[in-house]
Amino acid sequence: MNMRTGDLVSIILASAGALVLSWVLLKKVLRTAYAHKLYDQPNERSSHSLPVPRLGGLSFLPSILFGLALAAFLSPLLTGVAPFEVNSEYLHLLLATLILYVTGIFDDLSGLKASFKAPIQMLAAILLVLKLPAVPLSGFEPLTHLPHLLQMALLVIAVMLVINAFNLIDGLDGLAASFVVLSMGFYLLLFSCLGTAAHSGIAVFACAVIATLIPFLYYNVWGRSTSQTKLFMGDTGSLTLGTIVSFFWLQSLSLPREVITRLDVAPLALGAAPLLLPMFDTARLFFLRIYRHRSPFSADRHHIHHYLLDQGYSQAKTRLIILLSAVLLGVLHLVLLTTTNVWATLVLDYVAYLAFVGVVARRLQAARSSSCPLYRE
Repeated sequence: MNMRTGDLVSIILASAGALVLSWVLLKKVLRTAYAHKLYDQPNERSSHSLPVPRLGGLSFLPSILFGLALAAFLSPLLTGVAPFEVNSEYLHLLLATLILYVTGIFDDLSGLKASFKAPIQMLAAILLVLKLPAVPLSGFEPLTHLPHLLQMALLVIAVMLVINAFNLIDGLDGLAASFVVLSMGFYLLLFSCLGTAAHSGIAVFACAVIATLIPFLYYNVWGRSTSQTKLFMGDTGSLTLGTIVSFFWLQSLSLPREVITRLDVAPLALGAAPLLLPMFDTARLFFLRIYRHRSPFSADRHHIHHYLLDQGYSQAKTRLIILLSAVLLGVLHLVLLTTTNVWATLVLDYVAYLAFVGVVARRLQAARSSSCPLYRE
C-alpha cells in the first residue's frame, strides 16, 4: 500500500482527535471515580496494594470513534480523499464493540459472573466473523475442507480466546495496553507493506487506537493512587480492546491473494504473530483450570506475569520481559511460517512458549524453596 498525502492527513487528524479526547475524558474519569470511591479493591492476586479506580476503559471507544469521525469529516475537505469506506464489516465491529463496552461497564461497576459474560462474548465474536470469506481458515489444511459453518464456529472460539486473552493479561500496569500498541504497530506495518489502497482505513484506525492509549498508559503506569492520578482500564477497556484487536487479526484475511500466494502462508497465521503469547498463556490457563476441575474463568496466580512478580521482579521489569518475549516469539513465528507449514510452526511456537514458562516457573520454585525475600513493586 503506497501511503498517499490524504492518508497521512487522515492519520494525523484521527490520532490528534483520539489523543486529545482520551486525555480529557481520563481526567474526568479520574475525578469522578476518586470522588465517588469507585475503586478496584486489592486482593491476593492484585499487583497493587491501594484501592485504584478501574474505569479508564470508559474513554477508549468514544476517543477512537471521535478520532475516526474527525478524520472522516475533515480529511475530504482538506485533501479531497476519504480516509476509509464505512462498510458492513465496520458496522459489525461497532456493534460488537458496543455490546462488550456496555457489558464491561456493568462488570466494572457491579460485577458480572463469567457465565453471564461468556454468551455475550460469543455474540460479539459471531458479529465479527459473519462477513468473512468463503474459506476463513485458508491455509490451515485440512480444516479448509470443513463445512463453512464449522470453520466459522472454530473462528468464533478463536476470537473469544483473543478477547479473553486481553481481559486476563490486564493484571499488571501497562501490560494489556502495551500489547495492544504492539499489535497495532504490527498491523500498521503489515497492511502498509502488503496491503492495497483499500487498507488505508486500517492504518488510520490503528493510529487512532495507539493515540487513545497514550494518555491511559501515562496514568496507568506512572500515576499514583496517593495523588489520585492512577487508574486501571477495567473490563470496559480490556473487552473493548480485545474486540478491536480481534477485528484487526481477522482483517489479515483481506490481504491480496497474490501476496498470500507469493508468501505461501495462512493469512490468519500471519496476522496472529503479535497475539501468540497472550493467546498461548490464556489457553494454558484454561486447560490447567479445567484439568483441576475448576471453571476456566476462575481466578488464580498462574499467569506468566504472576510468576515473574512472585520472583521479585518489579512491574516495569516484568512488563519488559513479557513484551520482549512476545516480540521474539512473533519473530520466530514469522520466520517459521515462511520456512515450514503452518501446523509445524504453531507446534514449535507453543514449544518455545512452554520453554519460556518452564524456565520462569522453575526459577520461581527455586526462589520459594530457598525462602528468598521477595520484593514486589
